[in-house]
Amino acid sequence: MIHASQGEFARLVLAPGTIEEYFLCGWRAFNLAEKYQTPVLVLADELLASSVRTIEVGAIDFDSVVLDRASS
Repeated sequence: MIHASQGEFARLVLAPGTIEEYFLCGWRAFNLAEKYQTPVLVLADELLASSVRTIEVGAIDFDSVVLDRASS
């Protein structure tokens, strides 16, 4: 993923390992792309992507989700 391109340009790669981390990487990827104006790639694992699981209440702090769309 890091070297799969034609030419040189910056890119960020996030590799979550759990379902909770997938959720966190989603909004973090948007914030990083906005801040650094570069592509952000989130790697997906087939096992986690196709699995079904319940998440305990309180396992993810939804109040910590902040989309940073401030213009610079």
